[in-house]
Amino acid sequence: DVVTVGICSKYMGNAYVTGWLVGIDGPVKGRDFRIIHGNNRVGHSYNADITIAEGTGIAELAHCTVVYDGKGNHFFIGPGTGTITYLNGNLLNDWKQLKIGDRIKIGNCLFEFVPFCREGHVWEA
Repeated sequence: DVVTVGICSKYMGNAYVTGWLVGIDGPVKGRDFRIIHGNNRVGHSYNADITIAEGTGIAELAHCTVVYDGKGNHFFIGPGTGTITYLNGNLLNDWKQLKIGDRIKIGNCLFEFVPFCREGHVWEA
C-alpha cells in the first residue's frame, strides 16, 4: 500500500518545514511530503530525504532533488541520473527554480509544489 510514513529526522540541525510536494494524481493523490532546508532527494528508499513508496515508478534514492536555499529564499529542482522528471509538462533536464503551483511528474505520481517559505515568510534564525 502507498502510505505516508513518519520517520524521525536524521538531521541534527534545522529540519523546519519549508514547503511541500502535494500528491494530486496517481498513487500519492491526497498525500503530502515535507521539504526542509537544503537538499531533499526524492526516492523510494528510506535513505532518501523525501521517501515515496516503491511501486510508484520512482527511483530508489534520487529520482530528482528539491533544494531550498534559505539565504536566497528560493526553491529549485534538479533531475536525477538516468531518470525522467517533468516540470509543468516539460522534461526536466537542468536545474529550474520552483514557483507556487508548479506541477512535477515523478514516476507515475503527479505533485503540486506548495512553498511555506516565500517572500515575506521565512523562519527566523
